[in-house]
Amino acid sequence: MQTTESSPEPSSGTGFGRANLTYQAALDGVRAFAVLAVLLYHGDVARVRAGFLGVDIFFVLSGFLITMLLLREYDATGCVDQRRFWTRRARRLLPALFAVVVFVCAYATFAAARSELNTIRLDGIASLLYVQNWRLIVSEQSYFAQFHLPSPFRHMWSLAIEEQWYLIWPIVLPALLRVARGRLLRVALMTAGLGIASALLMLVLAHPGSDPSRAYYGTDTRAQGLLLGALLGIAWTWRPGPTSRAGRAVVQALGLAGAAYLAWMVVTADDFDPGLFAGQFTFVAIAAAALVAAAMTPGVVRVGLALAPLPAIGRISYGLYLWHWPIYLWLTGSRTGISGNTLLALRLLVTFAVAIVSYCFLERPVRQGRWRLTSGTLWWVPAGIAVLVGLLLLATIPWRDAGREQQQLSDAEARGLAAMIDRPPKPGATRVLLVGDSVAFTLNYTGRPDRFEDEWWVRGSTEFGCGIARGVTQSDGTPPAQPEGCEQWPARFREAVAQYRPDVVVMLIGAWEIYDREVDGTLLRVGQPETEEYLRAELDEARAILTARGAHLVMLTAPCFAPPGTALREWGARERAEPWRVDWLNEVIRRYVADHAASVSLLDLHARICRDGLPLEDGPGLRSDGVHFSEDGARSVWVWLTKTLRPFAVGAPGPSPGSRPSG
Repeated sequence: MQTTESSPEPSSGTGFGRANLTYQAALDGVRAFAVLAVLLYHGDVARVRAGFLGVDIFFVLSGFLITMLLLREYDATGCVDQRRFWTRRARRLLPALFAVVVFVCAYATFAAARSELNTIRLDGIASLLYVQNWRLIVSEQSYFAQFHLPSPFRHMWSLAIEEQWYLIWPIVLPALLRVARGRLLRVALMTAGLGIASALLMLVLAHPGSDPSRAYYGTDTRAQGLLLGALLGIAWTWRPGPTSRAGRAVVQALGLAGAAYLAWMVVTADDFDPGLFAGQFTFVAIAAAALVAAAMTPGVVRVGLALAPLPAIGRISYGLYLWHWPIYLWLTGSRTGISGNTLLALRLLVTFAVAIVSYCFLERPVRQGRWRLTSGTLWWVPAGIAVLVGLLLLATIPWRDAGREQQQLSDAEARGLAAMIDRPPKPGATRVLLVGDSVAFTLNYTGRPDRFEDEWWVRGSTEFGCGIARGVTQSDGTPPAQPEGCEQWPARFREAVAQYRPDVVVMLIGAWEIYDREVDGTLLRVGQPETEEYLRAELDEARAILTARGAHLVMLTAPCFAPPGTALREWGARERAEPWRVDWLNEVIRRYVADHAASVSLLDLHARICRDGLPLEDGPGLRSDGVHFSEDGARSVWVWLTKTLRPFAVGAPGPSPGSRPSG
């Protein structure tokens, strides 16, 4: 994400200052590969399933270059001037960051939803202080669930880790050199030990059954990539690459193997794969180190990475990374009226244009001292941070009318429905039938991620005010004004199966099954064995219909409900505000799935969006009435569903019945 430029300086001859740090275009080619992977991944390109691994390539490259710079300075002067180093880093990193914060403040003022504002405020301050990764950990924002509106600062976690590295490593490395009495082999062994400890800590923290976000965001766990790059920098300083033809051929072969492994991981890995935390992140760092070594060595890899336009992209990679995510959030399908490849092309075009302007007129002039205000001391750093914190506080004051905002969401949902309802499936796409009540309906035609329909074709059989449990629902002994036709769901399901021929059926119920109900003159109360028996019979009938043509049934656990206080006097709101009812229903669903594992699987939606019976942070913004999903809420659910449904996709080997994912 950043470019470390240097020119050669004379060595004092202490024994490890021989490395050449002149500009290498191939290293910018490595940066280009890394940043393009991230841009395409965040653009929802289906085949770039693990583009987030581009961040790990940046970690290795930063560790390598910074270590070589520090070792060269230590060799020349016998110490490291931390103040001078940090001044260079501030002039390199902060101007573009400040500009992005100003842009996000404008986004918060004119475009962001009200429920985004608190997150933008806190994430923005954490980003300015370079502690965004720990902010995400402390606030328990799962990288993998993402069941809150995506923050324009979400991607700043990796920059926070790098800045923490820039703060700590110039202190730690000279200390290691003093302990090792200047012997690089000893320094290398200590660095390797730190890297192994980091990898082992990731393995421990990401044990099965836990959310691995702590391991993913932690500076201590992600330091392994930086330390592996540092280890390569130490080795390259001690012996700057092979000089024999055979040695160079070996390095080039390792670089090609590393590039192939990285490309394979980017297109085949998945952020839900527990293997990433059981060693694959370490192997990715090793592959990246091999690629960096090959880029520093004369040969085919170095030539290939130096081919245009890769070095030019690499030179602006920091700006591309900084700007792309807030621009992506601004240029949405609902705002632009376009989708798919056209929307991706627009986002990339705007991102590249802004990054080029930022590099030419902001980043490079400041770094070269051409701006008088930034050419001397660093007084502008705390002043700039203070001004931007104040701007964030002002920009995130909720001043827009909430009713108007909700109407805009409704209009967007209507546009999405009209655009999708007659669209045929793309070749190879998995046919999905979504069945359930009005909560399922709000997932049916809105909030699809970009490029979603390359893999999935979703149609629905959902009905407002109707679940699958027939009978007359009761609240405080009174029935509702129930829509006509609720008991006709078997006929609707049969018609939908015949019309859409699904490969997978996703069932989301719960909004009506959590009520007591009268069936044939008998009152069935939630929590009683007779009520579970009745629900299982209804599920049996639904399963028989939905799987009659070979589809696999995937049941979602019911989400928690949080009706706003103003609605608690309405019919049925009290029951929906009682978490034990949803918990009981979900236990019924789990037992049912366990008894029919050959044809039914479970995905735990409740665990993804609820905690202690209440929605996760920003949940009300995703479900503005506490029950139904907004467009942004639906998008968050589909981001999760498209990953967890992959074992059931057309052509996927699929897990065995006993190992179906639970979410």
